[in-house]
Amino acid sequence: MKLCDNCWGKQVVHRKPPTGQLPHEKKDVGNAEIEMKIKNCILPTLDDVARRRMHEADHQTTWFGTVKIPLECGFGYERRFHDYKRFEQLMFKYPPQARSRLCPSLVSFLGQTGAGKSSLIRLLITLLHTEKDPIEVPISGSIEDAHTATSGDVHLYHDPASSTSRTPILYADCEGLQGGETEPISSKILGNTIKRACLKLKHSIRELSWANTENCDMSHFTRQFVKLRTNYYNVYRAAEQMVLQLLDWGTNSVEHSSNQPTLPHAIVAVNMSPNSLGPEFWETGHATQWLFSGVDSALSLNPEFEKYINAWGGPPNMATTKALLEHYYSSVKVVRIPLIIDGTGRLSLMNEQINRLYNEIREDCDLARQRKAHLQMLLTADQLSTYTQLAFDHFTSKKGLNYPFDFIDASLRAKPICCDFSTHIVTLASALISKFEKENLPNTFCLFANVGKFVASCIVLDAARNKRQGSYETIFSGYKEFCIKAVEESLDRYWPCEYSGCVNFKIGHAADHQNKHGKFIGPVNIPPIRATNVISLRMK
Repeated sequence: MKLCDNCWGKQVVHRKPPTGQLPHEKKDVGNAEIEMKIKNCILPTLDDVARRRMHEADHQTTWFGTVKIPLECGFGYERRFHDYKRFEQLMFKYPPQARSRLCPSLVSFLGQTGAGKSSLIRLLITLLHTEKDPIEVPISGSIEDAHTATSGDVHLYHDPASSTSRTPILYADCEGLQGGETEPISSKILGNTIKRACLKLKHSIRELSWANTENCDMSHFTRQFVKLRTNYYNVYRAAEQMVLQLLDWGTNSVEHSSNQPTLPHAIVAVNMSPNSLGPEFWETGHATQWLFSGVDSALSLNPEFEKYINAWGGPPNMATTKALLEHYYSSVKVVRIPLIIDGTGRLSLMNEQINRLYNEIREDCDLARQRKAHLQMLLTADQLSTYTQLAFDHFTSKKGLNYPFDFIDASLRAKPICCDFSTHIVTLASALISKFEKENLPNTFCLFANVGKFVASCIVLDAARNKRQGSYETIFSGYKEFCIKAVEESLDRYWPCEYSGCVNFKIGHAADHQNKHGKFIGPVNIPPIRATNVISLRMK
């Protein structure tokens, strides 16, 4: 018997269920396929051969990770950072003309080993994939190995629902960052096969200059790799520890980057939420308020929050969970994920919550992209690849331990300012100076004020052509030294001496003042003219 929505709620068994029983879910005709997908994602039935094949295929999705290299002496090892060019491989699937217009979003899944990161990515990809062709998905961990990382590297996956748009989403499965030194499951199953296969992939190797020390443990790797992530998506069980971990990750992200256009967005997925919760508890707004209000009372009781309250800067008695988190994140939301045991549970609700989670991810990606576009710091696929390589270089060096990654500096390093830029300014200034007789020459401030307007427009044009990141005020800082150099050279080489009758310029004024016949006409006493006092360039 099929019931409509109105009649469904009138049935006694469909009302509030007795204590300890799950609510009855209305099943649609198309739900059977969805429920089967959910069961296969959470509890796949695989034998050893099938699981081995999945791990062999999954190594193709490896983005980056560390590899232990035994020392020649036979005692100990050193770590090397391997970048397997996974991001570039995904982007190369698009036509060249399309890549220049793509603006991908990176969504990172971080959390404790065994918290369900890989399963959530698998659910997001599988439930939103409508085609019949096979897709790449992460391997879900098993209950028996809940405390062991499925893999030891960071893997990157395409979101099928957005893959054909100009704003594709990429999921970074940061498995293994908090798995300690325990050998990952993939290594146990495949042994050295996976290592040899990965080495065959096109990749680059960087020395981890900060890793080869006796005092380096997995916490160093966790802190460094978290800095590489720009969007956060977290999975936790306890609200208080969840907030502390969010604050810790937020601190690492903000304090180890400068000139970043936006703060990251955070979505907390509360896994294994009780199925008996009422309908309102599954709403994002209600779940988020639960997180904020549930931890507010602990702020003054738990000393671990003290440093974050001090960093926040407001009155300690006015501190709230929401205020502390918004100090490090653009937004924080909570999405509950229902508990599924042995493939049974509220499967229809699971489908609804996964779709709710995806919509929140999509919304946050859109907001971040709009903000970056407004600040002229939105990266295309090609630019993001370059920035990622610069970030890898920075955070694998010793400098990366103590100095932040500067997005504006990275923009200038990615597209250096032409070394002839200052030369062109000198040519323009000298041409203007030569047009005036010495007696009619305007003062330096007047001349360079007019030159400055033209140079400013050239800077804006050059920045637009090279797609430099940042506002014009911040972009100008990269051109300032070129402008100062140009003004100094113009004054040294082409600005005539102010002493009446002297034909020498500053660069050739080793002797006293001389007239056009070479005769000394007075002692030299040239007051210095600082180029920084002359420059009148300001971005309007």
